[in-house]
Amino acid sequence: MVEYEKLVDKISRDLIKNNRALVSTQMRIYELLEFISPFELVFNRLTDEEKKLIEGKYLLNLSNYQLADILHCSEKRVRTMKKRIILKIADWLGKHDAKELAI
Repeated sequence: MVEYEKLVDKISRDLIKNNRALVSTQMRIYELLEFISPFELVFNRLTDEEKKLIEGKYLLNLSNYQLADILHCSEKRVRTMKKRIILKIADWLGKHDAKELAI
């Protein structure tokens, strides 16, 4: 009987430990979702082409030439689009000073 009690105690401790870890993970997910929410709102306002450019440039670290190939346009158009997207997002966020934008 003592062995079963020890086993139940160990399982209970493990369950409490795992539950704490789960709560901690859930809290971190909630914090990240709160952080991401404004970015998601802005991102969803972009056109599909603008989304492809942003994803390629900032998530996949593609060069302007690679993006031009993917988007079937010139490298100059990619640069122009990127600048226009940054200005558009800045306008949505109320940032109008070019020094703040670093472009």
